[in-house]
Formats: sequence, structure tokens, C-alpha cells
Amino acid sequence: MMALRNALQHGIIDTVGSDHAPHTMQEKLCHPYWQTPSGMPMVAHSLPVLLTLATQGAITLPTVARAMSERVAEVYGIKDRGHITPGAWADLVLVKQQENVVTNVPYKCQWSPLNGAKLSHVVDKVFLNGKLAVQDGNITASAAMPLSFSPRQ
Repeated sequence: MMALRNALQHGIIDTVGSDHAPHTMQEKLCHPYWQTPSGMPMVAHSLPVLLTLATQGAITLPTVARAMSERVAEVYGIKDRGHITPGAWADLVLVKQQENVVTNVPYKCQWSPLNGAKLSHVVDKVFLNGKLAVQDGNITASAAMPLSFSPRQ
């Protein structure tokens, strides 16, 4: 674990992300290892996990911003995203510093590797394209729009 934290802190790991991995625990356990569906349900907890690591001093807050937003936009050439700058779309996540024990997971598969974990932050609001899209864990509006990409070099 320490090696991963150090690699993230020193920019060896560019990005941190999560996919939607809807596999039930039964689906994970009933296959031989090499045929087991990959991934873990983490998309709703990735940012709070990294903020918890920052609170513990394992990584810095700028590292969290770089790995979860800035470098993602840079690596994939996503135009006008990933940074808070004039002219960029306002994609923002507001968090509360609030100790939280993961119990009720928001995943259809009904499990998370974080069940029982103590996290230091919770997501309060999500703004997409400058519009409030999520508040208190509930979708408030559809703010989706296509992304624009820079040509690959």
C-alpha cells in the first residue's frame, strides 16, 4: 500500500479512477480466479478514500486534484475540463469533512470492499457544466453534454 501511495504522491501514477463494477459477491466467488469478473464497486467512494488519505497525511490535496481531475483531462485530451479556469466548464464536487463509516452502499450489487471503513469526507454536491446535478446523494437534474477532445499528437 505504501508503494502505491508514494507512486501517486510523486506522479508515477497519473490518474485514479473507478469504473462501474456491478458484479455481485456471488458472481465474484463462484468462478475460478482467472474467470472472475474484474473490478470493485468504488465509483461513489474513490474521492472520499483519497481525501481520507490526504487527511492522514499520506498524500496531498493537490495530488488528489491532479489524479482525479487535472491529469484525467490532460491524458485523454478532454477540452475545457479538469481545471478551474476561466472558460472551462464548471465540473465541481463539493465535499464535507465529516467522519463517515461506510454502511449503506449505493450500488445495485449491494456490496463494497469499504463496508465498515471510516472515511473523513462525504460528497455533498456535484455540479456538471455549472449545473447542480447531485445533492445529498440524489440526482437533481440532467446536466450531461458531450465532451470535446483535442486531436491526439
